[in-house]
Amino acid sequence: MKNWVKKLVLKNWQGIEFMEIMPDDESYIVQIEGDNEAGKSRALRGLYYLVCGGKLPKEPVTKGQKKAELYAEIGDYTLRAIIKADKDKSPTFEVRTKDGAKVDISPREWTAKRLSENTVDPYRLASMNDKEFYEYIKKVTNLDFTEEEKEIDLNYTRRTEVGRQLDIKKKALTEYDNLPELDGKFRDETDILKEQEEIFKHNRAIDDFNEQIGELETEIKDTPKAIEDYAKRMDEHIKGSNQELDKIKSSTIKTIKETAEEMESTNERRKQQIETLKQEITDLVKKTRDKIKSLDEDSQKEINLIVEDIKHTEKEKDAATKDKNAELDKIKQDFEDKKKQSESMEKKSTESLTEELVKIKEYSKLKSKYDRREVLMTEKNELQGRHDELDSNVEAARQKKLDKIKAAKTPAKGLEVTDDGILIDGIPFEQQSKSRKIKLTMEISIELKQDIATMIIEDVKVIGEKMKNELIEMENKKGIQLLFEKI
Repeated sequence: MKNWVKKLVLKNWQGIEFMEIMPDDESYIVQIEGDNEAGKSRALRGLYYLVCGGKLPKEPVTKGQKKAELYAEIGDYTLRAIIKADKDKSPTFEVRTKDGAKVDISPREWTAKRLSENTVDPYRLASMNDKEFYEYIKKVTNLDFTEEEKEIDLNYTRRTEVGRQLDIKKKALTEYDNLPELDGKFRDETDILKEQEEIFKHNRAIDDFNEQIGELETEIKDTPKAIEDYAKRMDEHIKGSNQELDKIKSSTIKTIKETAEEMESTNERRKQQIETLKQEITDLVKKTRDKIKSLDEDSQKEINLIVEDIKHTEKEKDAATKDKNAELDKIKQDFEDKKKQSESMEKKSTESLTEELVKIKEYSKLKSKYDRREVLMTEKNELQGRHDELDSNVEAARQKKLDKIKAAKTPAKGLEVTDDGILIDGIPFEQQSKSRKIKLTMEISIELKQDIATMIIEDVKVIGEKMKNELIEMENKKGIQLLFEKI
């Protein structure tokens, strides 16, 4: 027997005191008629709640009543729901077979099972956005892109990172655009530096030599004056010695004279005692003579020493002057020799070597830039190859998705599944009219649920008269019971 709704009873449900609907067993169209506010829509909502469950309406029980009851006979089963006015108490459900026996599972489990097998909600499907509808169609057509999307995400993430690194390398390479031509043959820098050091040594030797010549020239100028100064000092020494000699002579003569005068004075005093003192005078004269002799001898010795010193000094002066003059002659000769040698010596310039070193440094700096550019080019090419490989992986994964989509059977005419969305006659799902969405989702529901028995349309105004007639024709072909209210 078909799983059509054979009977529907509502008691105290949303202001409906009692309503009973018994569709014709042979008619697949159930059109509920009545005045406005007669309860047509509420009756359909009651049937939907009884079969599908879900959230209760705001005021499910008629005011003043303790409970509402919903009852339906569907195929070989009966369903009953009791909704208490006390909101703290949960509704109760009961499912029985046509013989009155309770089913061996809970009513909610039974209705959930029946719902998953034979019930769809086109209105809910029509209210989905593009992404939700895409996921729904993938599910019902068994299009599983988990592996492909995982591969796409993985490779896309890696490609993005590689792309970032690639951009960094490309930006770095722009710094080496328009590099001058790398052309140049140079000697080894070490050899140039050695040659430069030899020139420095050569020039330093010339400077030292010229400095020696300058010193000799100064010495030649200073030596005559030194000899003259030395001679003056010797002359001063001799003069001093002569003056000392004169003093000694003068002193000695004075002493002798004073001694003679003393002797004469003594003689005068002694004349009166000549007789008695004759012998004494003789002794005194002798002593006086001895003293004068002694004084004369000492003075002579001292004079001789001074004279000897004067002679020695004059000899030393003559010898020293001779030596100094000889030394001066030697210095003059050395000066002339060095001067002649200096005239043949020339300093060497390092300017050309310095310029050569500068060019080598500039070449080395430019060569470093070429080497760095080569490294960057190699790294960029490697990254580009990696980027292209990852891009190919992404495209390959997308192609796998497209192959799966191509092999999948779409559940409605005009519906096209792409790798990132759903198109209806080439237009995205969300951009379709509401009536077109509903018709499409009903077609999908019927196509996917081959054993679907009943379809409930609460608000037939939404789909319009034309689509209602198309649905009636479609339901007739499929043998589906259609319940809707007559407006």
